[in-house]
Amino acid sequence: MRKILVPIDFSPESLNAFRYATQLSDVTGGSIHLLHIIPLDYTGIDVPIAVTQSSQSKTEYARKRMVEFTSEALTEIEAVKQLEKVPDIHSDVRIGTPLFSIIEASGKADLLIMGTRGNRKSAIEKLGNLTAKVVKDAVCSMLVVPETARFSQISRMLYASEFKKEDPYYVWKALQLLDPITAIVDIVHVREEGKPRMRDNAEKLRTYLNENAVGMNTMMHEYAATDVEVGLLEYAEQTDVDLIVMYVPKYSFMDFLFHRSHTKRMSKLTNVPLLVVRTE
Repeated sequence: MRKILVPIDFSPESLNAFRYATQLSDVTGGSIHLLHIIPLDYTGIDVPIAVTQSSQSKTEYARKRMVEFTSEALTEIEAVKQLEKVPDIHSDVRIGTPLFSIIEASGKADLLIMGTRGNRKSAIEKLGNLTAKVVKDAVCSMLVVPETARFSQISRMLYASEFKKEDPYYVWKALQLLDPITAIVDIVHVREEGKPRMRDNAEKLRTYLNENAVGMNTMMHEYAATDVEVGLLEYAEQTDVDLIVMYVPKYSFMDFLFHRSHTKRMSKLTNVPLLVVRTE
């Protein structure tokens, strides 16, 4: 059974992520594990008794709020669409640093789902929110759900590609995470202005897919744009895709220093749910 981790802070973004996770779980199966992190309070570091009492009070409040939060989300879902079966929902409240606590918890999950505002204009200026930071370091695959996104049948996916030989594996892995959902997969390479077309790579990948990708319904496209992320979002809007898929490659330390993270930036810009597949 899949374990879906959903960190929440009781914001509209996390409420929407929980709703999405619940409806996805209704289709794919799996249990949902809600996680609320109470940030460490350093203000009373010299009075440990006061700190302990404050932490206990915050923990008790958070547990009560999680019950209300869960009930509110399920009521909203049932008002729109009847669930086949309400998934097993577990709640956990921890005290710690949100970023590191979520990353640690992701090591015991199959899928991590978090919400984001997905505001293009403000995102260009502010790329440092928690969801974007978690995207970079989460141990398991991660689904980023914009605040305005609503769960619907996933019938078409956009896979962001550089026409590499690894692409079929990550497409397959994304489909495995969503099993038994079946979808058409648009394998899309965004060619930035001034850069050459990748005809040889595209032809090799097309040949491989035709000969080996049994059971995968894929189409390949090259899309010209001034910017990779903007190009992906333009293509997604034009073709009405339900999910964007990207993968996080492994980098050496030197590569990491000079690498521009498309997935991190995309997590801030997207208005379409974004599935980030991890390498193993």
